[in-house]
Amino acid sequence: ERTGSPDGNLRLFWQGSKTHDLDWHECIDAVDTMMAEFKNLRLVILGHLPMVLQERANTPLYKGRIEFMGFSDPETYFELIKHVRADAGIAPVVDEPFNHGKSAIKVIENALIGVPTVASAIEPYASVIEDGVTGYLANGKVEWENSLRELLTNAKLRKKMVESAREMVAQEYNIKTVAKQWEEVLLGK
Repeated sequence: ERTGSPDGNLRLFWQGSKTHDLDWHECIDAVDTMMAEFKNLRLVILGHLPMVLQERANTPLYKGRIEFMGFSDPETYFELIKHVRADAGIAPVVDEPFNHGKSAIKVIENALIGVPTVASAIEPYASVIEDGVTGYLANGKVEWENSLRELLTNAKLRKKMVESAREMVAQEYNIKTVAKQWEEVLLGK
C-alpha cells in the first residue's frame, strides 16, 4: 500500500475540532521549525483550522502551504481520510486530566491510513504508542522537532512504523479482541 505524499512535497496531517486549539501550543514551535526547514512541507488540516494556524496562514512561512479540508459528514469521514497521503501525523494534547480520558483514535486512524504519528507523551497516547516503534511520543519543542524531522526525512522508518502501528491496532483494537474483553467484563467469563 502506498503511503506518504504523492507529489514530491512532504505533508503533515492533523484532524480535529475547535476544542483542540490550546493543544496546538504543545507543538506549534516545532511545526514552525519544520516549515522553515522543509520548504516543500505542507500542512493538511481536516476539521477546524486551529487559531495558531489562522494567525500564521498569511505569513511568508505558511502562505499557500496549508491544505485545509474543513469538516466532513460522519458518513463520508472514513472515505475522505483514506485518501489522505501524508508523511506524518500529529496528535498534540495539553497535559490535563480531561485529556487523559480521551481515546487514542487519531493514532489508530492514522495507522490505518498509512500515516505514522507523533503525539504528546501523555495519556491517551502514552499507553498506546510504543515510542520509536509504533509512533513517537514527544514532550517539549526539541522532542517534537526531532520526531517530526526523523519521520519527514526517513521513508523507510515511516513505512516500518506504520506496519508496526497497524499490527498493534490489529492486535489491540479488532472487534474480536474487544468483544471478548467486554464479554469478560460484563459476564465474568
